[in-house]
This record gives sequence, structure tokens and C-alpha cells, in this order.
Amino acid sequence: MIERGHLNTDNGLEMECLWICFSSLIQKDLDLVKEQWNTHRMRASRHDTVAGIPDELYHLPERHGGVDGLALNISEGQINFAKENFLQYEVESNMYEEHFGFILQNITFSEPENWEEAENMYFTLMSIANNTD
Repeated sequence: MIERGHLNTDNGLEMECLWICFSSLIQKDLDLVKEQWNTHRMRASRHDTVAGIPDELYHLPERHGGVDGLALNISEGQINFAKENFLQYEVESNMYEEHFGFILQNITFSEPENWEEAENMYFTLMSIANNTD
């Protein structure tokens, strides 16, 4: 889209529209990769790895020579450090998100099933947003 001149990554409006149109497809792909990774069989290797299926190794470690309940205690200081340094990020609500939410409530659009549908949705929403029907 950038190479074809349809997307300017410095434009907040276009980037928010891109996110609205493609985020569900990206999430579906990420979920698929996660599912495939967590259910595939790993072989033992010379790097001291344990053979098995990741989900099974995690949830049922006793089946593979591990011990159940290996959770580590975390000190109050470690929790506070994480809160101060890592949990500061808050999702910012922006005017573009509200704008596209309003548009999507007032037109009929189903969630895109593939990149072509997401791209068409992007062009339609940008046309509406820029009043260039």
C-alpha cells in the first residue's frame, strides 16, 4: 500500500484506519501460529531441551519428569519495580478511533476475512473520512 501511494505511515488517520481494517486478520494469524507452536512435538536436542508438546510440558510437567507447581515467589519489591517500569503503558484513546467507530456504526461492514477485504474496507473508510466518495 505504501509503494502504491495508498498509505502514508506518518498520517495518524491513515494508521488508525489501517489498524481497524487489518487488526483482526493479524490477530487470527497470531492465534494460529500460537496454536501450532503450542501443539507441535519437539525433539530432544543436545542443548538440554525436553522432548514433548509445549502445552503438555507446561500444564502437565509430571508426565515428562518435571514437578508440578514450580511457580516462583515474587517479592513485593519486584512487583513494585514492574509496576513502575513496565506497567505504565496505557492505551491512548484518540479522536481517530472514535471517528472510525462512529463510521462503522453507521454503515454495514462485516469483519474482513482476507487482506483484499481489509484493503477494500480501508479504501472505503478513508474515502468517508476524507469526504471523497
